[in-house]
Amino acid sequence: MPPPPKRVDPDRADLHGLTGFYCRAMNGDKWVSADIAELDRDSLRAFLRSRGGENLWAENIIAGLLRHEPWEE
Repeated sequence: MPPPPKRVDPDRADLHGLTGFYCRAMNGDKWVSADIAELDRDSLRAFLRSRGGENLWAENIIAGLLRHEPWEE
């Protein structure tokens, strides 16, 4: 079963183009090319882990830079 689609957080639209790193994501009911800064928190984490790695410290740094709450584990 494929992973769920990454999703854009509509409140983060002003961050389009901030990082220059893009991925396919759902914006409402449409597929778009979204800057990772536009992703909701869960989708950002899925993107960061999409190549098989996990590094909570690095994930929390990226989350903080993109104004998301850190993950606790």
